Amino acid sequence: MKLYTLLALSTITIASVLESKAQIDNRINFSPEWVRSGIRNAATDAADVAVFNPGGVTSLPVGFHLGLGNQSLFRSPEHSYTIADVEVSHKQDGSDPIFPSVYLAYNQGKWALTGGLFVSGGGATANFPNGSFSTELIGLMAVMGSMGAYTVAADQYMEASSFYLTTMFGGAYKINDKISLGANVRYIAAQNSTKAGFTLTGSPIMLPDMPIVIDTEAEASSFAASFGVFITPTEKLSIAARYDLMAPLDFKTSVNKDDAGLFEDGGKANRDLPAVLALGVNYKVTDKFRVELDYNYFFQTQADWEKSSMVTQERGISAMAGDAYSYALGLEYDLTEKLLFSIGGLYTVMDFQDKDGYYTSLGAFETVPGDNFSLNTGVRYKITDKIAVNAGVSNVMWEKDQEVQALMLQPMDVKVKTNNKMTAFGIGLNVSF
Repeated sequence: MKLYTLLALSTITIASVLESKAQIDNRINFSPEWVRSGIRNAATDAADVAVFNPGGVTSLPVGFHLGLGNQSLFRSPEHSYTIADVEVSHKQDGSDPIFPSVYLAYNQGKWALTGGLFVSGGGATANFPNGSFSTELIGLMAVMGSMGAYTVAADQYMEASSFYLTTMFGGAYKINDKISLGANVRYIAAQNSTKAGFTLTGSPIMLPDMPIVIDTEAEASSFAASFGVFITPTEKLSIAARYDLMAPLDFKTSVNKDDAGLFEDGGKANRDLPAVLALGVNYKVTDKFRVELDYNYFFQTQADWEKSSMVTQERGISAMAGDAYSYALGLEYDLTEKLLFSIGGLYTVMDFQDKDGYYTSLGAFETVPGDNFSLNTGVRYKITDKIAVNAGVSNVMWEKDQEVQALMLQPMDVKVKTNNKMTAFGIGLNVSF
């Protein structure tokens, strides 16, 4: 009876989980150029600097610059656990083949204008055709709520997506030969969707099987701004800084179908996109060889991410998550006048203040956030002086067999083992005129 009461208290949290299943709040892979190098904060060689280095746009060659790109993401989050002496495992199936970006820049020399269309958050699909921790928990609640009429929640499934399409307009101004400033305004249109369900079966009183379907969408929109400064103390050394203001996002839910009674049509929940501080230092060792160091800090604790029931008490989700930050080192070398080779490594730290608590909410078991290392490499090939192609691959690795206490199942002592990995392929076209 105690277990049933505790599960019932978790209903609000489960609803939040399903609404944000594929949520990713600290993206930096905004272009194929980043995929091939892992560093872009101090770059000045293509239109995507509009998003990475707003102050550096005036360092582009005078004229128009267009950057078109797409990334294909192959994610493999998985989690497993043992409950009632039964081993259960769930694994992501499928990929995200479309992750587009478009950037525009016009540099007049003293000043520049920029525009862009990219994905600033989310951008992933969580596809668990055999269910996940969340559907197992909802199924257990439904079985217990049937008061013995059903004994099994079978044929579980869950598919959810999160996509923050962002439009950007801005400009830059060169104060003198060493200092440039830039800024842009962004409009973020975010959409989360969820389709999940299972079938109640195994009735000891011969009731027919009962399908349970959950189908919801949640939308939010917001304006935000970004500011940058670009400094070139010497011909070889460049320093860039960018600050992205937090984007407040208040998601409103539309319920298409909810047989489990978890959602309120028109209900609202916050999931702000955190503020970001991005720094970059680029040094030209020779005319052909360049080294760049990047640092990104995500102010997650300042964002409103609602609260988790934590089974027994309400706690701020962003407070439990803590902030996140990353370090990157990248190298670029001109093999020929037409062919550039790049390689980079990026280490991301998720500074959890309460990891077990954070995993009670927002689809954490389905996305498996945590510290990771990304190894990036690729090439840029100049077809002509005005047209270039970028191609790259990024392999992201998480520490294996991490364990999280399943607080949602207290007082049972259940530990969930998590694993994750991702490979991203980027292809892009740069055109100048």
